[in-house]
Amino acid sequence: NDSAKHVYIMKFDNDDVKIGISQNIKRRKKQLTNQHGHKITDCYYTDKIENASQIEVKLHDTFRAYRQQGEYFLCDYDKAVKKLKSLVD
Repeated sequence: NDSAKHVYIMKFDNDDVKIGISQNIKRRKKQLTNQHGHKITDCYYTDKIENASQIEVKLHDTFRAYRQQGEYFLCDYDKAVKKLKSLVD
């Protein structure tokens, strides 16, 4: 299904945490590494789900106090993953 996407959380070696959605995680990781200039040290993502964008918005809202710019946050990676798992279950 084309509308189903992964929700992902990626942590970079400078402690930035990226919360986003993608059809193709492998390609997205490559794009982000090139754009960001830092290595991805951790990555968690869901199976493809229909409500990915709603889940992404809830995560962005939960961690809004930690937002750096765009979809980058300076939040605890493990807490973000835990929150994502709780929203998907």
